[in-house]
Order: sequence, then C-alpha cells, then structure tokens
Amino acid sequence: MSLTKACCSNPAIESDYEAKGTDIQLDNDLTVYETGDLTSNRVLISVYDIFGFTPQAKQVVDKIGGTGFRVALPGFFRDGSPWNHTNFPPAE
Repeated sequence: MSLTKACCSNPAIESDYEAKGTDIQLDNDLTVYETGDLTSNRVLISVYDIFGFTPQAKQVVDKIGGTGFRVALPGFFRDGSPWNHTNFPPAE
C-alpha cells in the first residue's frame, strides 16, 4: 500500500474541544457518549475510527446532534486500547 507524502508528513490533529454531551454507562463495560436532542425520535448511531473516543470524534457527533438528532457514540474499545496515534502513520 502506498501512502501520499501529505499523509505521512502531517502531524496528528490535536484538539482541546470540550464535549457537550454526556457519557452514560450501559452494562458494566460499555460507555456510550450521547448528545443532541435527547427527546428526538430521530436517532443516529455513530462509529469512531481506530483512535477511539477522541475529542475530535465527540466534536463531530456534537455537530450532528445540533441538527435535531439524538446521537449515540458507543465505546466499542471496551478494554480501553484504541490505536495509539503515535504509531501513525504505520510502517510500510
């Protein structure tokens, strides 16, 4: 697989965004970030990338939630081990 120079030379995006939603706990080990209009009957389930619950992921779903949707972002990495951004880009 060939990666472009821009992909490999740009640093990872850092964010100090403060999330607007809340983390709720389902079962013992599943956290779900929930945002938007919590009374809406229009619900979207979002999926983050390999980097997990990042401020950037929460910022995206907060923006979607601002359009009248209730948005849920499940924490699929239940063991707390998303891909470490310092390992990016992967070695060719």
